[in-house]
Amino acid sequence: AKFYRITYQMILNLIGKETESTTTLTGTAFDEEEFIKSDQYTTKVVYYSWWMLAKMALCNIFQDVVEAADMGIAETKRYDTATTKAQTSLMYFAFHAGMACYAVAQQTTGGRKRRRYRVAAQYEHKRLQKWLKAGCPNVQHYVQLLDAENAALSNIKNNKKSQQQQDTAKLFQQAIVTSARMGYI
Repeated sequence: AKFYRITYQMILNLIGKETESTTTLTGTAFDEEEFIKSDQYTTKVVYYSWWMLAKMALCNIFQDVVEAADMGIAETKRYDTATTKAQTSLMYFAFHAGMACYAVAQQTTGGRKRRRYRVAAQYEHKRLQKWLKAGCPNVQHYVQLLDAENAALSNIKNNKKSQQQQDTAKLFQQAIVTSARMGYI
């Protein structure tokens, strides 16, 4: 039942109903603060992982990428230990954390801060690449999107123009086509 409440609250947030903050899962269906205070936050791994995914997805959708990236960095170890390697939510977590970290790295001008987010993004990117190489077809579009984000970050870092930007645009186009062919968009 908790899955449905988290999902329903996420939907309410997406359509703009009953919430002050689009990235906080608090409203009629679910109360994030209550959940964090409860023992289910620490003992029910499945609920925790589903809440984390919903929260990160909302942060990415509503462009609160700093919060999503910081959550991704802070929660990676806990999430890895809390979930089994076979749990499908791990690939969604890696994707959302990677996307958020790449986005923040692109927005950040400071060397150390940018490096922190870039390293975190590349960690998640490599995990997805490893799963793809091992034969998991469900992450191919994620890997391609993160390939494109990594190229975009390299363009910013090296102040590249024209040909590199065209190559990066082709990577994004390839990721979009793959996502569409696999039925994700």
